[in-house]
Amino acid sequence: MYKINPLALSEGFVLPTALTDEFLRLAGGSQLKCILWLYRHMGEPCDIMRMSSELNISPGDIEDYMSFWIEKGLAFESEIVIPDRTIPEKTEIKPVETQPVEKKTPATVPDLPDIKPTPADIAMMLSNNPELKQFFVEIQKLYGPMGYDKQATFVMIHSTYGLPCDVILMAAQYEISRGNRDITSIKKTAKKWATEKIDTIEKAGERILAEETIDENWRIFRRETRIDIPNPTEKLRQYFNHWLDDMKYPIEIIIRAYEITLDSCNKINWKYTNSILERWYKSNIRTIQDIEKDDETRKKEKEQPSADRSYDLSVAEKRMNEIPVFTKRDE
Repeated sequence: MYKINPLALSEGFVLPTALTDEFLRLAGGSQLKCILWLYRHMGEPCDIMRMSSELNISPGDIEDYMSFWIEKGLAFESEIVIPDRTIPEKTEIKPVETQPVEKKTPATVPDLPDIKPTPADIAMMLSNNPELKQFFVEIQKLYGPMGYDKQATFVMIHSTYGLPCDVILMAAQYEISRGNRDITSIKKTAKKWATEKIDTIEKAGERILAEETIDENWRIFRRETRIDIPNPTEKLRQYFNHWLDDMKYPIEIIIRAYEITLDSCNKINWKYTNSILERWYKSNIRTIQDIEKDDETRKKEKEQPSADRSYDLSVAEKRMNEIPVFTKRDE
């Protein structure tokens, strides 16, 4: 049995309860180091280079770890100094200027209103809307008896985003299956689905299948690479969706591109990994064997001498023994 030493509380700093209640199990060790360091130095100038020096974590990794907390709402970017991410000249692969494919959306949907419906309003909505009333019966099977805040949030998701109740229920079931029981995760998923017009159970099923494919491949990727990121950020999910769904690359090809990135950049650089996969895709390189053949071809091209240069010793010796011919310039 463990207890807190009261003497240790003479000096301390404030942490949000969500950090322990919602994210302690989901976050990796290095991600927790970054957010704890940031809250410890709240109010001080906190740039990436300082964090890197004090935590002994590379700037690129810190940027990636912090994107998790930014996505979860526990941090945000403000006057953050980003180090030069230029790829060293010694690298053999030149990055292609590409961005992860994002689904084009219509207008951005609004955030949920700050003013919540009253308990009386909620009761009236349930009495006038049988579908919403049945939804509350089903959603409480997942969450148990809900307090006012959750009730108001689900009502606003339905009324503000215009999502059908069965689609909202699928979003909740999906987030709970991922270990996210907090209402914030449901709100984010619902807003994303509303923005992308995922408004039927068929579309929701397709989206969940795509997300589960990313999750499964990420587990394989994490196991094979031992990367200390338990859950990919939204930006990284966009990359994986592009590689897996658009390019149809198997996970072993993505792992190979990641390994080349580490060898070339000595750090995680997802943009560089994407540039490698983009070049392979345009060159119709689809398998590990194709990659090995491409590496061999590029190696030979690099070793091949220039066309106007000769290393034939007999030719060189003949040129040395030739008597130079001088011509008189016109007066």
